[in-house]
Amino acid sequence: MARGDTNIEVGETADGLWVAGAAGRGRIAQLSDTVVRIDVEGHAYGEFAEAMTPLMDQLVNGHKRLYLAIDAEGMASYDARFRYVWTEWIKRYEGALDGLVILFRSRVVQSVVVIINAVTGGDLVEACDDRDAFEARLAAAVLRSSPAAPVIS
Repeated sequence: MARGDTNIEVGETADGLWVAGAAGRGRIAQLSDTVVRIDVEGHAYGEFAEAMTPLMDQLVNGHKRLYLAIDAEGMASYDARFRYVWTEWIKRYEGALDGLVILFRSRVVQSVVVIINAVTGGDLVEACDDRDAFEARLAAAVLRSSPAAPVIS
């Protein structure tokens, strides 16, 4: 289904959803009851965050805790709205987050971590430039959590 005038496509998957635009795409997947993985490639549109955050709200409200891993290694750029929506979401749920790690390759993406941590006044968001370390953190979070109890519907 297309959203708005920007030709952003959004579709559901068994464990979350996918979003796509002309220059980028993203996917959100619930790996366990309290662990979510988001993958973003190319350009991250504001509409990506707007499509994903209601699912994140649902998970936090259902389980009260959440660990978020964002694979942004393939992300080249982002809309200001994308960063703003995520920053506001993190501020709103900071106390419910067990961790938030972002895998990056681009310094542009790394700067998002600095901006979000500055705005939230903390260091909750962790930048990671090593895929193996990112995957290890994600696997450890899944092992600490319970098996998936789907909340995303």
